[in-house]
Amino acid sequence: MNCNKKTSLFRGCGKFLLFSLIGWMFLQCETKELEFMQPYQFVNDDFDGIVDLPAVADPDPVIEEPVAGEILESEEVQNIEEELGAAESEADVEASTVTILEKIAEFVLEQPEETSDEVIELADVLTEEQIAAIFDAETELDPEFIVLAEEANEDLDIGELFPDIILPPLDEENVDGRKDYSMPFDKNLIIENLRTATLVGPCADAARDSYDAAISRLVTIRDGQLATAQATFQTRFLAAQQRFEARNLQAILDYQNRLQASIVFVNRLLVVSTRLARFNVSWARWYRWYAWIYMIRTRDTIDRLYRFALQASQVAYDRDIANAEQQRDSVRTTIQANFANAVANADSILSAALNTCHNQGAGN
Repeated sequence: MNCNKKTSLFRGCGKFLLFSLIGWMFLQCETKELEFMQPYQFVNDDFDGIVDLPAVADPDPVIEEPVAGEILESEEVQNIEEELGAAESEADVEASTVTILEKIAEFVLEQPEETSDEVIELADVLTEEQIAAIFDAETELDPEFIVLAEEANEDLDIGELFPDIILPPLDEENVDGRKDYSMPFDKNLIIENLRTATLVGPCADAARDSYDAAISRLVTIRDGQLATAQATFQTRFLAAQQRFEARNLQAILDYQNRLQASIVFVNRLLVVSTRLARFNVSWARWYRWYAWIYMIRTRDTIDRLYRFALQASQVAYDRDIANAEQQRDSVRTTIQANFANAVANADSILSAALNTCHNQGAGN
């Protein structure tokens, strides 16, 4: 009996020791496995889902050509010049044309005596050299003569004999104070609370490292897009300058050509006056008075058209630059908004990762 009891006891003890050994080995294996199962390895991959910033469209703004003025010449001027130039006697001149010559004389003689005398004196001795001098770009017209020519242009009887000018309104925009929507982004301010109030340990450190790498990648993309937007603006700025300079150069050429063409035409009027003097001295004088007023009026309209062309060119340039700046700022705003959204997404991932680290044990 005693022997059998000892045998049963031995067998019971052996089973206990065997199960204890198996349990101890299992715990050792599980511990070893957990030592290699580092929690931060599971949060690193979360940041791989932060995609690059999207490309931002940057279409060219619409380029509007400046409005143009125009000098209008009446056909009546050309018709009378041709009729009087071809006339060989008074019989060759239409009664309506004679009436116009008489109205020109009335207009001059009805001016204040000092003005009337001066116009007659200058007109009677008008020469080709004086005409060339009047149409010299450096010559400044007497303001009183400009007013006289304007009155002649508005006169109901003879106004159709002078050039008129059309200057459309300029749409001058206030382009000052346009807002620059681009601003530096300080990610340190956004994540400071996450850095100072979270866990420590390899899991938390790994999460922050992955976050920093993602933000650094986003910053690089953002800065590249902003640089491209600025480079595109610079290209548009230079193109606007080139258009501005080309327009101004063309305005100068047009101005000079009009001055030269006017010299030729006023000289033709003098030739007609000389031909009229063969059979009617009074008509010749009156037509010479007309030629002088026409010369002043033409020079004034050419000057005004030239100044308008330069002003319109400046307005167009300012508009081009303002549109380019506005487009650049709009693109900057979109880039910054995309960047802010991406950072907010990264913040959420970091917060979730740190919570995971906390749940796995103090960030270890």
